[in-house]
Amino acid sequence: LLDNLKAEHSNNSTFRNTSSQGKDAVITRRLFTDENGKPISPDSSKDRLERDMETFLSEKEKSLRSGKNERSSTIFDYNNFDCSNLHRKIKLEVVKPKINTHLKRAYQNMVRKYQLTINSYSSQFSQYLKVNIEEKEEKKLFGSGISSKNFGDIKKRFWHSKKTAQGVPDIGFLFLVDGSGSMAGERINGVIATMVIIHEVFKNNNIQHSIVEHRAIYGEPKLIHNILVDFRHKNEEKYNILSLDADEGTREGFSLYWAEKHINKNCSSEYKIILMVSDGAPAHTCDDPIDYVPPVSVKDTAEAAKKIIKHGISIVALALDSPDDDECYRQLKMIYPQVVSCVDIGKFTGQLLNIISKLLQGRIK
Repeated sequence: LLDNLKAEHSNNSTFRNTSSQGKDAVITRRLFTDENGKPISPDSSKDRLERDMETFLSEKEKSLRSGKNERSSTIFDYNNFDCSNLHRKIKLEVVKPKINTHLKRAYQNMVRKYQLTINSYSSQFSQYLKVNIEEKEEKKLFGSGISSKNFGDIKKRFWHSKKTAQGVPDIGFLFLVDGSGSMAGERINGVIATMVIIHEVFKNNNIQHSIVEHRAIYGEPKLIHNILVDFRHKNEEKYNILSLDADEGTREGFSLYWAEKHINKNCSSEYKIILMVSDGAPAHTCDDPIDYVPPVSVKDTAEAAKKIIKHGISIVALALDSPDDDECYRQLKMIYPQVVSCVDIGKFTGQLLNIISKLLQGRIK
């Protein structure tokens, strides 16, 4: 049998012995020698590798440190926004402060102090975030209403219908805190406590938010916005809430235009809300021909708010008044359609959280 198989395949080329001439090999580099053929010491390669590794680790540490804790700032002017000529000489410096890790213990102590409040509202908000949401389905042959934008559909699917499903309200918040000198003392301390509680509650429920303090420097054509917590924030940023301070004035019209741009760029939520925390009408004087004080500042800020609301962003103002005076409420009412008066800073946290609760439930538009 074996002989028969050999005979049958005797003509198959795969059984033939073939020869190969091969190719000439050219050595361009020898191991353990340099380009000139001189021997390379194993110790020198080791030393070079160690130096390279040290350089890499040093640069990596420097990069991580600068990305985590270093102060950064960006300068804007009125050409960056659709604002009035009242702000033509103004520069706006937006600052991300260096994270102050020394405030970690103080922050933790404050969280412990208000833990019951944080837990209570976290649980309450989690229920609001599981609500029935009305959804619209387009391009139907029959439905509850006609969509004019679909008139070109050759299949005549002009109709839309609505259905209710459980989901999470797609909502984001920007807190713009008045950092003027009149906020000093009891008011700013109350706002700090409130912002800590809100941040913890929002973090527990994955609600997008940013906390920004704004002020205008008297005698200078300059505004400063301190982003204490950004929409996409590092966990350690929360310590900077305790650095909230009060000094100088405000130029709220200009600040609002920046706020609109900031929330549109950084917040992915469909519904966006700016919450203004203030204790009075905006006021700022510098070398400009026209002082930014009432009634000019009130009119300009009202115009800015009107434009932003028209663009689809809601604004709610919180007026920090005193028990025997409602001047702040009356001033802010000339600027914003929705104003809530707070005459007791001790109750501010509850008032603000209740407002947010209503916003989450869709009872405030």
